Amino acid sequence: SQGKKVNFKNSIIIATSNAGADFIYSQQKEIKNQKFIDHLTKNVRNDEGKPIFDNAFLNRFVPVVFNTLDNNVCKEILDLELKARSKQFEKANDIILEISDPVKEYLLSCGFNKKFGARPLKRSIEKNFLSPLAEYILKNKIEGYQKIECYIDKQTISFKNVLS
Repeated sequence: SQGKKVNFKNSIIIATSNAGADFIYSQQKEIKNQKFIDHLTKNVRNDEGKPIFDNAFLNRFVPVVFNTLDNNVCKEILDLELKARSKQFEKANDIILEISDPVKEYLLSCGFNKKFGARPLKRSIEKNFLSPLAEYILKNKIEGYQKIECYIDKQTISFKNVLS
């Protein structure tokens, strides 16, 4: 851009594709052997890409195959995301969040999707946790040096102030 010449010699280009993902997902429902699924994933991605892309183009890439995320990995992602958000609240507003395990399980059940990985999990956190939390804070005029307990009540996430 802007007419500047750059050296592209030592560049690494990362490209992703969902070629073959639908077939792999349909097979995962029927086949329970994870090693076989991993083998199938690697080979199907290569075979599925051929009708879409020319061989000369495909041969320029080093394939890196990512396995699907399972419930345990998504739970770790959820924990990391909630820790990061809790730190933001504490640093910016002096508000400490105490998030119960049932809240985490609820967010995971709403946001875990084996087909789409962790993307729906982030939306679940925003929709089911962060937006209601922001409403609670604004509605109750909560200011710094507060502790908020996050818990499940009637199958929704609820909040209450706790003396800190």
